Amino acid sequence: MSFGLYSLGFAIVIGGLIYAAYLLHMPAHWIAVGAIVLLGLGILTGVKVTRQKDPVGWAIGRNLILPLLHSSGRCPRNQLQILPT
Repeated sequence: MSFGLYSLGFAIVIGGLIYAAYLLHMPAHWIAVGAIVLLGLGILTGVKVTRQKDPVGWAIGRNLILPLLHSSGRCPRNQLQILPT
């Protein structure tokens, strides 16, 4: 899922909650506070849900397997280094 799609869905939810609060005659400043808090939560959860995994290392058990980098910047596929975490 992309961050834009997640943000759009969260914005629709926030808009619905703002409209419901308006219909319940809540004070405008509390509606604004709630919208700002929900916007912050939406950004935090959106980044967490849609972030890409790190392709450099793989976690296996309690060890971290990292490719050996040579001076050329290339890593041969058959050489892996296991580092304890």
